[in-house]
Amino acid sequence: MTQTQHKIILSTTEPNNGINLIRIRQGDTMTQKFVVEVVENGELKPFGGLVPFFINTTKFHEKQPVEQRVQEVSPSQGRLIYTLSEPDWQWGGENTAHFSFRSLNGDGTWSEQFSTQDFNYRVISGITQSDIRDSAYVWTFEDLLRKFREYMTSGQNDWEQWIKDNKELLDSVDPGGVILNILNDAKGDHATLAERLNEFEFNEFDVAVETSQIQYGLTNNFFDTANNSYEEVKPRDAEAVINSIDDSKFNMAFITDIHADSHVPTPAGDSWDNGRTEFVSTRRWKAITQFQELGNECDVMVYGGDNVDGRDSGITFTQEVPGNGVVNRYKTLKTVERFARAATFLQSKPVMICWGNHDRGGVPHNGNRTQFNMLAPADLAKNFEGAYGGLIFPEKNVAVYRLNTDDFSSQVDENGKWLEAYGQGPAGAGKQGNFNKQQLVDFGRWLEKLDRKYHVVLAGHFPLHNEETIVANKTQLQMLVDGFKQGGNVTIDFTNWDSVDDSNITGEYTFHMSVKGPGVVVGYFCGHYHAFSMRQMGTTRVVIGNCSMTTEVNTPTETGFYKVEIDVTKRLVNARGVGRCSDFTFSY
Repeated sequence: MTQTQHKIILSTTEPNNGINLIRIRQGDTMTQKFVVEVVENGELKPFGGLVPFFINTTKFHEKQPVEQRVQEVSPSQGRLIYTLSEPDWQWGGENTAHFSFRSLNGDGTWSEQFSTQDFNYRVISGITQSDIRDSAYVWTFEDLLRKFREYMTSGQNDWEQWIKDNKELLDSVDPGGVILNILNDAKGDHATLAERLNEFEFNEFDVAVETSQIQYGLTNNFFDTANNSYEEVKPRDAEAVINSIDDSKFNMAFITDIHADSHVPTPAGDSWDNGRTEFVSTRRWKAITQFQELGNECDVMVYGGDNVDGRDSGITFTQEVPGNGVVNRYKTLKTVERFARAATFLQSKPVMICWGNHDRGGVPHNGNRTQFNMLAPADLAKNFEGAYGGLIFPEKNVAVYRLNTDDFSSQVDENGKWLEAYGQGPAGAGKQGNFNKQQLVDFGRWLEKLDRKYHVVLAGHFPLHNEETIVANKTQLQMLVDGFKQGGNVTIDFTNWDSVDDSNITGEYTFHMSVKGPGVVVGYFCGHYHAFSMRQMGTTRVVIGNCSMTTEVNTPTETGFYKVEIDVTKRLVNARGVGRCSDFTFSY
């Protein structure tokens, strides 16, 4: 099926007058798309944590707007793809529309946070005529769900009666009864859908250890073998730290080195088990939901890498890779996929996931990392919404940039061995991490264009302080950071390069930091060492967070993470530690 993609850039601040004439043909179902980049003051506008809607306002004054939820999005990159359908071409001729970015309230209603300026498209007649009635599609599925929940709260539980009472709503949002049939099937063997929803919300499920689900909330329920009873424990100071959040300041929730692993233990056991009844790698998954209790009260959640314990040969430290390692690649990929879903699904605040060396399966140090036993960079980019990039928080005057300190090549030799990886290849031989050309250019251009009112927070996995030499091409990254802070132009020569590079970038590149003057960098937050310390990268503070992973199972220090508060007025960082993490503070 041939598709027509209309690639457009829509601004939230400037009129969209430069868009060429867009023609939409009636009846071409699922073939016509708006491929949109959202910008603000000429820069990409991320919309993490928000849901975009396509709004046709052609007949707004007649109270007939069309509202359709956008399904294909890349929030951190400020991009979306909207596939047009029958409601979008029901009015022939000139149509006016925009995209609205909204947050979902607790009562099921939506609140608009920002929108693009209007743009126009022209609807032309198709070969066939669609049976579209001239009315407003203003109801969303969330509206339908909210209405049903209100019905449940009122004590009603007659499904057929609810359908009769809300016939007009259902006809509006669900012509043909597609959603209604889905909801009806969802009742299963229960008398009402409400009964089944209550079971999901309030009942616990008995499942095997190999598939045990992640507990939600701060409380950890565990079986105490000393007393043969179930006990509860919460991370140290978690509730106090959450209650200390000051919404007038920028707050970043930061966790690093969770090292979550498969729930299926190997015959050899888990090296981190330490004689416990429960496998420690299984317990680490709980840290995610405990962290989210803090993160959803902050402005952003940042994971500092080594999120999963992907290893070349299972969860033991054997130096041999059995067979060609395909089983191990599959295991690591499924663990990464599960982590990404657990970390991002249904979260109300933006989530930024940095890569670490363990996320690809880069250990143990067997020196034979191949595409068969170790994930490709594309695997992590697919699951972690790209490899690097920035988010801007206009109301708090802060920008957060995620760096990829594991930026190795995607190239392999004739045997499938990575030309460069952790400890392997030109840069990797004596290195554990790497920055390659394209990331450095993109980062430099981002700093170059950034409004200087934003204070920049950098996050990644490997430490980048002065004494550390484990990351290749760190010098070029520091040149960009120093040039941004000083407001001086930076020239980098990409002609001679120490690592395998996948780009065509060569020669000298100049980054004109002087155009907008000196900028402010709060600091660089990372992990990898499994111990807290504060260092320096030139004049930039480097904060190496304590790891979430621990053998202190079923204690208040089983996990650890931080609430990092940034006061842009006082230029002060005040961090509170949860669990095994401690407080710290510094000026910048």
